[in-house]
Amino acid sequence: MSRTRSAVVVLGSAAATLGVIGLGAGATFTDATHSVQKIQAGTLNMTVTSPDGATSADGKTVTFNDAAPVGSTFATAPHVVTITNNGNIAADEVFLGASHTTPGGARDLALLHQLYVCVYSPPSTNGGPGGVVFNDKLTSLESGGQQIAGHVPPNETDSYTAEYYAGNVTTKCGASTAPSLTDEAQGGVVSPSIDISYTG
Repeated sequence: MSRTRSAVVVLGSAAATLGVIGLGAGATFTDATHSVQKIQAGTLNMTVTSPDGATSADGKTVTFNDAAPVGSTFATAPHVVTITNNGNIAADEVFLGASHTTPGGARDLALLHQLYVCVYSPPSTNGGPGGVVFNDKLTSLESGGQQIAGHVPPNETDSYTAEYYAGNVTTKCGASTAPSLTDEAQGGVVSPSIDISYTG
């Protein structure tokens, strides 16, 4: 009888050893899957044109002829400016700003601080409703700028007009109640610029 018990113990020990070998062999089987995607950054390339002005070589600036000497009440012509998205991603988050150059004399600064600007956007081809974008002092637009709604998909355009004025005149923004230029502004020179920035 004791032999049988001894054999049973030996057999049990052998079975336990085989189980360990089986577990180790199963752990060597491996497998994996992969998901790969190429990502390429797009380009944002906004250019500007106008039938009334000359566009720079890089397409980023349009320049109009000098306005004739103006009186104390005046409005410049509402030149149409067209912005085209030549990139391959949509342009969003539009920011409207302004800047200027001036010789810097007292008369120039007086004229600068008395200039008003009307920025008007006609309805766009990509669904924008259009309307008055800004209508106040040029220096207010320069100091704060303005976030505006805008979305220009690739190969689409958006347009605006900018009129500089003083006094009781009518612009695309409507009838003005702005004051006329004062004597201090006589002979002053200012070259204002409307600046529109996009992100994509």
